[in-house]
Amino acid sequence: MQASHSPPPSGSLSRRLAVSLLCALSLLMLAGCVTAPKSEPPVIARKPRATPLPAAISQIDVKPSTGSLQPASEWSRRSVEILSDGTQK
Repeated sequence: MQASHSPPPSGSLSRRLAVSLLCALSLLMLAGCVTAPKSEPPVIARKPRATPLPAAISQIDVKPSTGSLQPASEWSRRSVEILSDGTQK
């Protein structure tokens, strides 16, 4: 007499599949943790170097600002006098 081989109940098949997938995922996670990280070259601190100014900037003729500052100082002095005269009355 031949023994009839009946398929396992569907619950045990899905449980086996779930356990197999869980094991496979666990192995993948562990394998990812074990791999060595890529080594990056160490950061070497260097002093920054000054870059030369462009010719357009270095050839600017700087004019003395006294001509502009004198009228501004006079205006400021007169404004203070006017304001102080108005508040004292």
